Amino acid sequence: MSGTWRFLIPQPEDNWEGPTGFIHNVLYENYLKDHPAPEDCEYYMWAAYDERLSYQAVA
Repeated sequence: MSGTWRFLIPQPEDNWEGPTGFIHNVLYENYLKDHPAPEDCEYYMWAAYDERLSYQAVA
């Protein structure tokens, strides 16, 4: 099974038109709600969060 990467932390200048909101709600509503076996998926969220904090000079 192949996966697709989707970032939900846009930059202000991106004019983002994709999903917005709390990540757990977006993941559930758009990807996991109808998935036959979500427990078989691998989840990677920290790298994007850490990168965003670095971009904002927080980390």
